[in-house]
Amino acid sequence: MKKIDYSLSEKTKIALVSDPFGLDETVELSNNYLKIPDLNAAFPFKEYFLGLFNSSALNISEDKSGVRFWYCLRSGIGPFPKFFLALETLDRYDKKNPEDQTNMLENLFIPKMKGYWKKPIDKPNVETFLKRDIFKNSKPNPNKIRKKNVIRFSQNFKNQIKSPSTNEVGTSDPYCKYSIAYFENNDEFKTFMGRKPDRIAFIMGYSRDTLHFPNYIRPILAGIDKEGNIILPKEDAGSGVVSEKTFLQHSWPPPPPNTEEEN
Repeated sequence: MKKIDYSLSEKTKIALVSDPFGLDETVELSNNYLKIPDLNAAFPFKEYFLGLFNSSALNISEDKSGVRFWYCLRSGIGPFPKFFLALETLDRYDKKNPEDQTNMLENLFIPKMKGYWKKPIDKPNVETFLKRDIFKNSKPNPNKIRKKNVIRFSQNFKNQIKSPSTNEVGTSDPYCKYSIAYFENNDEFKTFMGRKPDRIAFIMGYSRDTLHFPNYIRPILAGIDKEGNIILPKEDAGSGVVSEKTFLQHSWPPPPPNTEEEN
């Protein structure tokens, strides 16, 4: 079997260090995610590529530390998507215990999931896909999921994700060690929410680099306007130079370098 190239451009490697994130970088990470073949038997990646929430689900107050997503892989038959990210707000986040269940909400938000359908899978097609009105006439899921189901589904995700992949970092590294992604309520998050998106989506990405060890499968947050389009980075008129990036990807774990505790 031919080894898949998950390498990233130098531009994207530099951008991964901090938020906000650009469209080109988002396309690279999303294209990598869609190329993952190893777990198709466990769940079809391409059918669960994006998730949609009401913006109110992430519109948190100053006293909240951030928002936490739980990677959920449904076991058995039920009313939930096969794969999704459940969402909750947090009063506090323990860097030493990212999957702390003592501070979980009793009921978490469920996204409306969407798949990817353009072929072949390559960066030009992924970019074209993300520039479409993907969420036109799409309404977020109004339902919630109980904490006990999130815990069960996140453990199922971890059990399936343990299978090692062939990669340039090491053949024994799993796709994810933890089943969560936490976005801090920092200045970049406030700027993101300050654009007043009509809805908010996550786009799945895959960054097989040492900065993201041990969680390589990662969500990228995007604002959605009233027409169902992703709010894209703005360019200076006629220059082609991006003046404002609009995506967020800097979630924990691993902790962002600017807030990581010193040893």
